This record gives sequence, C-alpha cells and structure tokens, in this order.
Amino acid sequence: MTDAAASTPDDRRAAIAQSAVVVAASAVCQLVFLWVGRQAGTPWPWLLAAAGAAFGGLVLLHLLIRSGWSERLEDPSLSQAHIQYGTLSMAIAYPLMGVYGSLVLPLAVALLTFGVFALRGRQFTGLALWALGVLGTGMAVAVLGWPRQVPGDLALGQFMALCIAMPSIAWFAARISVLRHRLEQQRSELSEALVRIEHLATRDALTGLANRRHAEAVLDQTLRRQRRGGRPAALALVDLDHFKRVNDRHGHAVGDAVLVAFARAAESALRDTDLVARWGGEEFLLLLEGSDPLAAESALARLRATVAELAVSAGDEILRFTFSAGLTPWQAGDTAARWLDRADRALYEAKAAGRDRTVLA
Repeated sequence: MTDAAASTPDDRRAAIAQSAVVVAASAVCQLVFLWVGRQAGTPWPWLLAAAGAAFGGLVLLHLLIRSGWSERLEDPSLSQAHIQYGTLSMAIAYPLMGVYGSLVLPLAVALLTFGVFALRGRQFTGLALWALGVLGTGMAVAVLGWPRQVPGDLALGQFMALCIAMPSIAWFAARISVLRHRLEQQRSELSEALVRIEHLATRDALTGLANRRHAEAVLDQTLRRQRRGGRPAALALVDLDHFKRVNDRHGHAVGDAVLVAFARAAESALRDTDLVARWGGEEFLLLLEGSDPLAAESALARLRATVAELAVSAGDEILRFTFSAGLTPWQAGDTAARWLDRADRALYEAKAAGRDRTVLA
C-alpha cells in the first residue's frame, strides 16, 4: 500500500482493520500507563493529558483512513504517521512513568515493525532515527527532571540498547520491504504474462480476431443461454470469394492483407456484442446474439457495403474483393454441430448461386 493509485478495496479494508487494532491496543496501553504513572507519583492532570493526546491522535488517524481521506496520499494506511505519533507518545510517557519508564521501550521497538508491509527501506531508516531522537529527548527530560527516579547511567544504558535495537529492526524491516516489493513486481509480471498467454490462446495471430477454439467456446455458451429461453440469435459462416486466386497471383503477403482488411471491416460494421472469429483459412464465423433473421441480414448487408469500399494494394494493382455468407437463425433443439451444418449448407448455396451474396437457411 505504498501507492494510493494502487490501493484496492481489500487494501483499504485491511488498513481500517489494522488501524482499529492499534486503537484498541492503545486504549489498553493508556489504562496501564495511567496506573503505572500513578504508582510513580505523577499528578493525574499530567497523566490524563498525555493519555488523552496519545489515544485521541490514533483515533483521528483511524477516522482519516476509514473516511477514505488518506487514499489521496502515498501511504493510504498512514503507517508512517502511526509510527511517528506512537513513538512521540511513548517519549512523552517515559518521564511521566518515572522508574517504570523503561516499559515503553520494548513497545517502541515493536512499533517500528508496524509498517513493514507498507513502507520502503529509506522510510524505516528515517523512522529509526526519529524514534531515537524523540525517545532520547524523553529520557533526557526524565534524567534532568526526576534524577532520583531515573538515574542517568540507567537511562544511558537504555538509550544505548535502543541505538542497537532500532537500526537492527529498521534493517530487518527494510529487507522485508524489499522482498515484498520484489514479490509484488513478480506477481504483476506473472499477471501480465497470463493475460498475454490468454490472448494468444484465444486470438488469431494474423487478424487479432477470436480464433476457432474461442469461437467454439462462445458458441457453446450461447447455446446454453438459448436453451434457457434466451433472445434471438443468428449464426453466419462467411467465405472470401476467390481467395485462392489472390494468393496464387499476388502471394501470401497480399492474401494476409486481404484477411486483415476484412477483419477490420467486420469489427467496424458489426456491433461490439457480436462475435467475429476466424474459423479457418479465408472462412469467418459471425455470431449475432439478439438478432432475428431480418436484423442479421441487415448486419451482413452493412458488412457487404463496408467491404465493397475496401481497396487492398497489391503492387501496382488495387484489389477489391467480395464474400459469400450462409446465415441461419437459432432453432429450438439446435446443437452446435446442427447449427453450424445448416450455416455451412447455406454458404455452399451462396457460392453455387454465383457468390457475393447471403443465403438464409
């Protein structure tokens, strides 16, 4: 959660839950702080002011996360703010707890790990220096203000221990952060690779249209919907007229250009909800869900008009081409094989009748 733009609903829920746990833990800690502070003889007003400020600040951070305000920030979980405010509160608590002030030091060390899954290595270094600075100040205040309760040599020893613990924890947390970012990068690369693989598995390499395998899967899904009482649907098999002559006379490169031009024309003339697939060679399949025979014939007429305007360059020549189509609506009881066979027979009739036409079966 280091980037607000990458924050997801799951990230936000996790940040809210984490912050709520911190608030609950803080409430318990403040009760312990009040009791220990009284044992040390600290006046109630001082204790209540420090406890109220510490608890209130964490509640405010929680509300900022819960409201969504923090989503605009680089650190939407406010992990760095939690750590900074928490260590500042502990630095204030240290002199107020007198001889028991050392109780806050393990908590301060543990608090540094709060952002291990949200912050970067350099941020941990800065937080460790911050913690040493504010805690060292708190210790100095305790030694100078209450020397009998907090001996200087004891505070110095504790501070030296912090000087060892804080950088160590920061280094450890930074290493985890590096590993986490590396895993996130690998996960992102894997997701992109899966998308590419899926695209390769379902798309025709030349035209970019759905390939036969994907078209068969979509056809099966359409049939299941039709059997449940779906909308009208029509299926067309389209064959480019005299395509073999194009390949034989002008070469496969020009033939490929013709196929690509037809693919773009079909995508342009038909609806986004219609399936256009390369069925094999120069044959294409059109699946028109929600189209009755009249609407389907109109769609093929639009496609024919679009194709009639195409011009494919073949050296010094300009090629124009036509297509034949066999069109058939879905009928109750149709299987994929029966529906395709009816369209195939209609396509054969269109070719036999002179090509450049659509036959409805």
